[in-house]
Amino acid sequence: MRELLLTLTVLMSSAPLWHSMRLHAEEPVATRKLWDDAFRKKRAATHEGEKAESEGESYLGITIWRLRSSAPQDAAAGSAEAIKEPADWPAARVEAGTLFKPGERIRLGIESARRGHLYVLDSEQYADGSRGETRMVFPTMRTRGGDNRVAPGRLIEIPDLADTPPYFSLKRSRDDHVADVVTILVTPRPIQGVALGREPQPVTTEQLARWERDFGSAASRLELPQEAGQPRTTAEREAASSPTRRLTHDDPLPQTLYRIDKLSPKGMLIEVSLSVSAAKTP
Repeated sequence: MRELLLTLTVLMSSAPLWHSMRLHAEEPVATRKLWDDAFRKKRAATHEGEKAESEGESYLGITIWRLRSSAPQDAAAGSAEAIKEPADWPAARVEAGTLFKPGERIRLGIESARRGHLYVLDSEQYADGSRGETRMVFPTMRTRGGDNRVAPGRLIEIPDLADTPPYFSLKRSRDDHVADVVTILVTPRPIQGVALGREPQPVTTEQLARWERDFGSAASRLELPQEAGQPRTTAEREAASSPTRRLTHDDPLPQTLYRIDKLSPKGMLIEVSLSVSAAKTP
């Protein structure tokens, strides 16, 4: 995982396009609050066994966690990772657009406001815009036994906390390797023809093109800037560790929310680009 533009490549059903929100300076905060309210309602309805309005299903939440060496203030602040993070590397939120250095460790948290099945693909991107082989990194039989169901409040982390190692280490495979593109799909039913193994499986160019056509749609993105840098809470860690522990109305929201402009009944797809600088971390 390499380049963090997190600009979100948005895809229409026929061809990719770039789509950004045109908002006045004060509008993103108010708009994000409306999105947050819709997202929380989906969590609450799922937690209480109620049916929520379908509008909230158009949201997908992503939190990029940067793992960093432990600091004394983490324990004082009650960070779950101050004690429990493997190798004593607590996780802190980062905003979309963060530029990582080679050697940094990250993890992705994914929460869907729509019930369905989650698929996560990874491919290298090069300076000329071309891409390397695409692999399906989730689900695998090593993680949750292949269980890729998602629902509001159900937090999936990539890599899983039980994986070894439980993080991605950012590296460039060659000089012109500028990004890793993470493609995230949520479909109402399992994708036919996908065979799971213990290791990530290759995805053909034809498969990827078909999924982009079937599931892609324009989307917008908004951040929680006031939450950047905050450590992961106990509730978030427990939800990521247990398939039965759900995040509730009052638990922290994803750092980044995507709103699909026209939700397809077949599913939804976004792409997140993780970027890394050429300079090596000291």
